[in-house]
Amino acid sequence: MRYLTIRLGLVAVVVALLSVGFFTVSAQDSSGDMMMGSVVCDSDLILNLYVAENYFGFGAVMDHMMMAEGGDMMGLDLTTYDKGQYAGLFDTMMGMMDENMMAGSAVLSEEQMATVTEYMGMGMDGMMNMMGDAAMMDGMTTLVPAAVADEAPECTALRAELNLFYTAIAYSESMMMSSEG
Repeated sequence: MRYLTIRLGLVAVVVALLSVGFFTVSAQDSSGDMMMGSVVCDSDLILNLYVAENYFGFGAVMDHMMMAEGGDMMGLDLTTYDKGQYAGLFDTMMGMMDENMMAGSAVLSEEQMATVTEYMGMGMDGMMNMMGDAAMMDGMTTLVPAAVADEAPECTALRAELNLFYTAIAYSESMMMSSEG
């Protein structure tokens, strides 16, 4: 449990740093200078993908969702994204994956995997409704997800899926902590 809390702190720092970059990033679209068949996104998004996969098993959660009855994923094929300067990190991570397709440092129990998958299946609105009633949300600012102008649709889809994933991780941790107390 402590490791998941530390990882959530790491994600919060990474997401905060990446959020600052979203306002200054000049997005590349899929017609830019790239290898044939690859989708080129901004470096912040690809680094965000690496953190999600290496520390939280993003790909394994996506696979779990695909296998779940009625599972729905945005149809992302992570192999089509150009990893750019982070390709070496992804290659090393892939080389360290075990037979369960989990990166060595990604630790999600079966219970956590099921919870995160369930929450992602609810979508953002469903998770928000589950976390509290509307009266509790009065007066709170609704934060808008980052949007990058002229971004390739595949990058926008990945950005949305990662946002949903991190929200599900955070809410599942919050729910586990509240059920223990």
